[in-house]
Amino acid sequence: MPGPQGIRSAMQSYVKFLTGTDIDGIMGLFADDATVEDSVGSEVLTGRDALGAFYGVADSRAAP
Repeated sequence: MPGPQGIRSAMQSYVKFLTGTDIDGIMGLFADDATVEDSVGSEVLTGRDALGAFYGVADSRAAP
């Protein structure tokens, strides 16, 4: 498990990639079996394909 600096670094990268709509960068932060739970109550997403689709949709909604 990463220490505080490793966690801080991962979070800074996540925010940078998310605000820059860098889907590949975001996906590089996740393990193959990672899960994401959206705070609006949708089902838990598991695995790179599901997470890539989730972040791809989020990216398309943010595009002007």
